[in-house]
This record gives sequence, C-alpha cells and structure tokens, in this order.
Amino acid sequence: MTLRILSLLMVTAAVGAAGNQGAANLSFHAGEGGAFQFDTGTVRGIIRAQGLSRGLSSVVYVPTGETISATYGLFSHYRLLSVNHRYGSEAWDAPSEAKVRPDGSLEAHWPAAAERPFEIEVIYRWSAADTLDIETRITAHADLPDFESFLASYFSGAFNSSRVWVRSGPGSRSSLIAATAADGAWQMFPRNLDVVKMIRDGRWAIPPSPVDWAIRPVLDAPLGVRQNPRSGIAAVLMAPPGDSFAVSTPPQTDQHHSLYLSLFGRTIRKGETARARSRMVITTAVDDAGVEKLYAAYLEDLRRVQPFFALCMDTHDSEKRTLAGQAELLSELGYDGMGHLWLDNVAERLHTADAVHLKLYQVYMNVNLDQPQQPYAPRLKDVLPLLKGRGVQLAVLIKGARPSDKSLDPAALKILRRIAALTEPAGVQLVLYPHSTFWLERVEDCIRLAEKMRPVNVGVMPNLCHWLAVDNEKNLGPLLRRAKPYLAAITINGADRADQIQAKTGQWIQPLDSGSFDINGFLKAVRNIGYSGPIGLQCYGLKGDARDHLQRSMAAWLKLNAKLD
Repeated sequence: MTLRILSLLMVTAAVGAAGNQGAANLSFHAGEGGAFQFDTGTVRGIIRAQGLSRGLSSVVYVPTGETISATYGLFSHYRLLSVNHRYGSEAWDAPSEAKVRPDGSLEAHWPAAAERPFEIEVIYRWSAADTLDIETRITAHADLPDFESFLASYFSGAFNSSRVWVRSGPGSRSSLIAATAADGAWQMFPRNLDVVKMIRDGRWAIPPSPVDWAIRPVLDAPLGVRQNPRSGIAAVLMAPPGDSFAVSTPPQTDQHHSLYLSLFGRTIRKGETARARSRMVITTAVDDAGVEKLYAAYLEDLRRVQPFFALCMDTHDSEKRTLAGQAELLSELGYDGMGHLWLDNVAERLHTADAVHLKLYQVYMNVNLDQPQQPYAPRLKDVLPLLKGRGVQLAVLIKGARPSDKSLDPAALKILRRIAALTEPAGVQLVLYPHSTFWLERVEDCIRLAEKMRPVNVGVMPNLCHWLAVDNEKNLGPLLRRAKPYLAAITINGADRADQIQAKTGQWIQPLDSGSFDINGFLKAVRNIGYSGPIGLQCYGLKGDARDHLQRSMAAWLKLNAKLD
C-alpha cells in the first residue's frame, strides 16, 4: 500500500521531542574556527567543524545527553557522481564557504572547479526542534549526465539498527525492513528497477573505495531509519520521491553505522539549476505507523510552500506516456502534482499519483451554455466520490455563448449552483477557469460570478496565457487585488507580451524559460498580494518530449523563486 497524503497535522504529537519545540532556538550561530553551532533544545552540535563541510558533528540528544553522530557527521555531501564518472574524491574536502542567513538557516556554497564543473549550494534549516531540512541546488557549468549527490550520515556505534521503507505486494502495507548481513555487505534500495542500470553504470567502480552494491527491494519512498535499540532514539532520513532515487546502508551492525540518500539521479544540463530536498527527524516514533505519519507530514509541509504542479503536460507529448509514466516523470523532476483534463480516467490518475506520493490538484470540466438540457457530463456524480477528502479542486470552463455576455449570468449561475450542490458534500472546491474565446473569458467574469454565488465558496483562477490574450498588462495589479478574496489557483507559463499575442505575432504558451513577457514581474505581483496557494504550469500544445519542456520549466521556476527570495 502506498502512503496516502492525509490530514496528518496532528503528527507532531507523535514526535518524541515535540514538547521542546515551543521554546526551541532554531537558528545556527557562528562559532570558532569557521564552525557554526546549534542547540534547538532537542539536539545540539556543530556544523562545518574546522570550516569543512562534513555535515553535523558532535550531535547530542539533549534530553538524555546521548551522542548521535560519528566522526564524519550527519547529512554531509560525500560523493558526486555521473555516468561512469566521479567528480574528485569527496565533496566534504572541497573548498566551500558558509554563512548564516537572516532567518537563522545556514547556507554553504561550493564554487565550480576544473574537476567539478558545477556549483553546489546547500541550505540547512531547523524547521522544528527535532527536524532538520536541507535543500541542495546544483548549477551545471557543463552537462551532468545522470548526476548523483551521495548524501551521507554516520552514527555512533550504539545506532546498530538500520531499516528502509520498501514497497509491499498487492493488498499489503509497505513497511520497514532491516538491513541484515545475509543480504550483502553494501545494500542499495532503488526507487524502481529502471534506476539499477544507473547504479551499475560504472560510477561506483571508480577508486578510492569502490562499492559493489547488493540491490534490495524497491522503495515505497526514500525513507530510512538508524536507531539505538536500547534508548529508542532514532534518526529518520527522508526525501521526496523525485528528489532521491535510492537509500543505501551497510548491514546494520557493520562498523560504519551509516545511512545514505542518493539525490537527483537525472541529467542536469549546462546552465540549469536543479534542486533536491531532504529531511532528518530525531525521534522515538519509529514503528511503521509512526514513520508513515512523519513522511506524510513532510510531504504536506513541502506542499504548503507555494505548491507547483503541471497541467496539460500530456496533450502533445511525443513519448505518449501513460498516466503512470506522467506521474513518475513529474515526481522525478520535482513537481508537487498535476492537474487532470476532463472526467475520464480519474481513478487511474489518482492511483498513479498516489503511487509516487504526488497530489492531484485539479480536475477540469466543461460547461456548455448552449446545451441547457445537459450542460455538463453526467458522470461528474461518479467522479466526485473519488475526490472526497483529497483537497482537489473542480475547475470549470464555461462556453457556448458570446464571451463575457452578462445577460447569461442567470443561466450560468443556475448551472453552477447545481454543480456546487454536488461538490460541497464531497469537499471539492468549485473553481472558475477563464478561457479566451469562451463565454467565461476574463478574470473579471469569474469574480462577478463568484460574488453572485455567495455564500457558496467559489474560487477564481487567473490563467496567464488566457489573460495575455484578452487584457492589457497594466491591468495586472488591480485585477489581482480584486480577485484576491476568491483566488484558489493561478496558472503560469512562458509567453510573449500581450500586445504581441493579440497581434498574432507572439506565442502565448511556451516553457517557463522562454518568451518576452516578464514572468518574474508577474510572480512579484502575485506575491505582493500575499497569495501562497497552488500555481500550475500550463503546458497545453507544447510539442516534443514532455521531459524536455518540463525540465526546463522546473529549472526556471527554481531560478525565479530564488530571485523573489
């Protein structure tokens, strides 16, 4: 059984040190010799001992004084690898610098070098007294085929229990399984069998210290546990499914007492910036149920930070990916989820999204004003029970009449009230999707209808491409402020300027890194009104392999957000 993204915000109560979080000091502080100190009230220690990026060292569990880390520390970037290639010996010995950021997090930076044609930026942040989040960004100065950063954690000798979260057979729950000596000297649990070819492409045969991995069962999620069985204290290491392609460990009683996450696992092109995220929780809640809750809470935390999902990514994909293939691709590239066109195959979409721990954000549906007897597909009543309790929006497009004809408001409202009567019991929010040349064409039309639908909660979702096709760019700020009370989602894409699009000399849907329109200014305007809800990437009509434009757009998204920060 795959992990379900449930409403598990109460999970904090299951974390052993939760009681200390209220008074926690979650900042890093400069110490002596280039080191930085931390003491959250639950864990204390140093990072960058002697100015070297070897992760967290001298880590102590404060309530009992128990030492957690070993010499080489926790969450340190160790090997940097590519297809049959190793960049230098160990990343932790490469020159790097660090500083405390204004929010108390720590930023480390490795410049590019002749033997390492990429920059590394790592941000360490205590998000709770027992929880460390890190974000790793790689900016490529040359193509990096199937790049991997091997994130290492070394624990004290008492931490001699090592378990990894693996996928179970049909009808069974996924579970933690132990890494025993009988299963190999060095064990790697892959995301799927496809990545085994990458694991064995020669990168691990290169000295020093080559490794011949024993391939273990497939992961349900990148999630592993190192625990001291006597005290019960454990470190739970995790990453989003698309950000880590394997979890590795020696046998649990081996002298290394280590646990590793293999980050990235995809080609990073020259000039591109790619991101991988990971988390470590120090806790005693390490039975299967406790670990499952911790991981679900982690994914929910990530999605609360400006969720970014893709829609229409399959309409012109030259690879003709199945729904499962689309979900795997979006997960690998770091998207939080997807939208789904129309009401067919919704159950399959949900199943394939769940399998890789992605969220289905929206399902789209047409309403036809010129078909009053059956203005929308009757199978809506069969789809809505599938969406119950999942926080999915039903995005409605309304066509079949002259654009923005207010005289048809009563007819449209009658239909929308019928739909709302179905969606409300299922907990599905009704959202209005303005589409150029349709009756519901402009954001102003959506606002007008949403106001008339009160007290029913109807959302509005501005779509950049459709807005550019019908409006003047100077109206953006006032329009967003008017829409703010109803904003439920926004979609963006690369595009040319509004005057070019309306003159038929520009392209209105492009990858996010293309076009003459100032997408950075658009996102600033969105942030200025305080919107932090989901943002969708519009991919309709983009030709070629969807991997190419989705990867370009994710790289652009990361750069745009870095500028906004």
